[in-house]
Amino acid sequence: MVAQLVHDLRNLMTVVLGCVDDLAALVPRGLADREIAELQRRVEQASQLTHELLAAARPRRAAPYPMDLNDVIGPVVETLSRKYGDRIRLRLRVSAEPARVVAQPGDLERILLNLMLNGIEAMSGTGMLTIQTAVVGPHARLIVTDTGSGVSADVKSHMFEPFFTTKPTGTGLGLSSVAFIVRRLHGVVSVDSEAGRGTTITVIFPLADERQSES
Repeated sequence: MVAQLVHDLRNLMTVVLGCVDDLAALVPRGLADREIAELQRRVEQASQLTHELLAAARPRRAAPYPMDLNDVIGPVVETLSRKYGDRIRLRLRVSAEPARVVAQPGDLERILLNLMLNGIEAMSGTGMLTIQTAVVGPHARLIVTDTGSGVSADVKSHMFEPFFTTKPTGTGLGLSSVAFIVRRLHGVVSVDSEAGRGTTITVIFPLADERQSES
């Protein structure tokens, strides 16, 4: 029952966000830019929150299976480029060989989406977001780098804590969700950043072995 209600709310927020985007296209530029941008941020925040609530409300999850990180990246990048492509340049560097990770459906998409949104939000104006995959020994790596303002050592130490955020409209759930999923997949996540320069977040997963990939 709870899961269905949250699912319905998420669908409603999707419709609302579409209406806000339509409104932004109709209203002359400069007339209500600040108000419309704030409305868009609030609706996106609510939509992301319903996504997290829906994940928490599901009593069971599908069985994990090997999936290639390279296959996951394309659809997520395409979705975000439609919305942010006018100011953020997205650069992809995927590994030549498959980067297969044993995960449950939606896990890798949620990790990538949250990391990309975090990087985009760190760049107040224009910038570049680079998404890379690599296979190094028995591990697959996902690396997301932004050209934003970076963070201090103190902020970096709290980045993955639930509800921690430096943004006035943030929920603080995006990166904590990433950390939770990565731990469940027996991976590790690390941050390289300093105030005044960009941020690189690296996630390292165990590679699926050949028996898992063939099953």
